[in-house]
Amino acid sequence: MEKSYCPIDTFINAVKGKRKGTIILHLSQGHKRYTELVRLLTDISERMLSKQLKNWRKMD
Repeated sequence: MEKSYCPIDTFINAVKGKRKGTIILHLSQGHKRYTELVRLLTDISERMLSKQLKNWRKMD
């Protein structure tokens, strides 16, 4: 049996993670450099931000 494609499942897999929603919100407002994101997201460590961005990029 083939696995069906569901865009909602793809979206949920893309945004699961503690801070991905906030990261997506800032990126949807226009291109941001890494340092801009660090300044905007003061309650997330640089290590975690980097990890979330790398995981998100792997999904592309």
